[in-house]
Amino acid sequence: YMPIINTQIHQLPQKVQNQIADLFVTSRQNPSQAIPVLQNLINRYSQIPQIYNFITTAYSLLDDYETAERYALESCKIHPDYLFAKINCAEICLRKDEYYKVPIIFDHKMYLQLLYPERDEFHLTEAVGFNGVCGIYYGKMGDRLSAAPYYQTLKKLSPESHMAKQLKVLLF
Repeated sequence: YMPIINTQIHQLPQKVQNQIADLFVTSRQNPSQAIPVLQNLINRYSQIPQIYNFITTAYSLLDDYETAERYALESCKIHPDYLFAKINCAEICLRKDEYYKVPIIFDHKMYLQLLYPERDEFHLTEAVGFNGVCGIYYGKMGDRLSAAPYYQTLKKLSPESHMAKQLKVLLF
């Protein structure tokens, strides 16, 4: 799996690039510390979709799902082709039992290669997030046959991820 490369980030000052890289970890390990920094970065660099992903994650980890949802939906509007924006919005739909919206978010393309035919490789976190959300969608729809391949992929890629564990519970 290849690292996620974003040419927009590489156009920013090096100090800001380093700050964004650090916020990947900080938003997960110390979300309350990361949020003010992320809000400031969104005000200055709203064209960088990763910042929205990090702040959505941070608010989710603090159980502030209302604010996380606001940032996730904003990200989907501003960055409609960004995979993590789609994944975050799909997770919200699953949490709210609005299952029918999940295929619409992914343009009815429930495989990464169909959704992004121009790409040959995906980062591990992209593959885990996408396969997790699709598998959970099928699991909640009661379609175990369709959910099973996503679970098998998750077992190979990240068996300890929360998505793999959640899908395992749905299937077994």
